[in-house]
Amino acid sequence: MSFFDAAMLQPLWVKIWLLWLMPVLVLAPLILLVSRSTRRAGLFTIIAHIPVFIIVPEMYEHMGYVRLLGLPHLIFWIPLVIYLILRVCRGTPIETPYRQVLYVLIGTLLISLAFDAQDVVRYLLGETDPLT
Repeated sequence: MSFFDAAMLQPLWVKIWLLWLMPVLVLAPLILLVSRSTRRAGLFTIIAHIPVFIIVPEMYEHMGYVRLLGLPHLIFWIPLVIYLILRVCRGTPIETPYRQVLYVLIGTLLISLAFDAQDVVRYLLGETDPLT
């Protein structure tokens, strides 16, 4: 079973979340690359996503659809979110549409990290059975 197939066996709210998450993770950094004021944020976002997009499917192949799949998100996205928040709060001018994209990206990543942190803790506490 593919990673996508396993994800589609999850509860409806997980599927809806993934339908939100995936386009945001792909489109937001591309939009941020357009503006000079957010180009570095877009590039850092892409750089943080690359290992996640490689490691999570690889982990799935070896372990199945387990709660530990959130660990790469925690490792690569926490520093990214800290950078993005600091970027927004620095006071350097950012055009409104790009600032809004940053807000959506930061919010989406924070929500995802909350789910991932809970999943990783539950895995470490012994909930190691596959979710599918």
